[in-house]
Amino acid sequence: MSLTPLPHINAAGIIGAPIQYRWDRAIGLKLYADKDQNPRLYTAVDKVDFRAKMGIGMAITEWVVWRLSAQTDVTDALLRVEAGWATLARPHLAPKLRYKLTADHEADPVLRPLEQAFTNLGALAHRYATGDIYLAEIIVRQATLARHIAPSPPAYDQWLSELLRTAAAARPRGDEYDEDDEVFDYAHEAPVARDAFGSIFDPALASAAHQDAFLQTLDTAANPYLEH
Repeated sequence: MSLTPLPHINAAGIIGAPIQYRWDRAIGLKLYADKDQNPRLYTAVDKVDFRAKMGIGMAITEWVVWRLSAQTDVTDALLRVEAGWATLARPHLAPKLRYKLTADHEADPVLRPLEQAFTNLGALAHRYATGDIYLAEIIVRQATLARHIAPSPPAYDQWLSELLRTAAAARPRGDEYDEDDEVFDYAHEAPVARDAFGSIFDPALASAAHQDAFLQTLDTAANPYLEH
């Protein structure tokens, strides 16, 4: 399947928006490596159950890719995003999403944010597959990157705020995490699907049927990031 933008992406007008944000090596490093980037956002993300939390991380990742899609070829990026969405249903379906940053493109205002989004996606997929209770840390990192490159940070803030609010209302985290073990078994949580993560979180689109419909569109032979 070739991913196409969901309606909220088109409505946001981010595809083709000019690059107006600042970018250099120091900014990239700060967005990637700073600890405790936004404690308030971390708390908001962590109010959502584990599966839906990963969905929020994927929604932000896809937002970044579409934001940069008019400035560079995002064919590979969308295959990565597709594989990431697939992990919501089958966490071990995409073990090849890890991405290692190099010194190349450090000052490139398009390629470097995209590469950092890849690195965050790889970390998201790994933490989700292993049940790492600090999944929200990577989501905050991805969200902070997305906000920096947003054509309108206030509009981005409003979208993310509504997505988090509605997700927390529909899919609240009901379990305490074991901070000694640092692993959470989320097998009992209800399914989620890509279609549910639009301008708000729509629980009616997060069903097993929607999840299975997405999985049916996958072509593992055409996507190198999916297990055959």
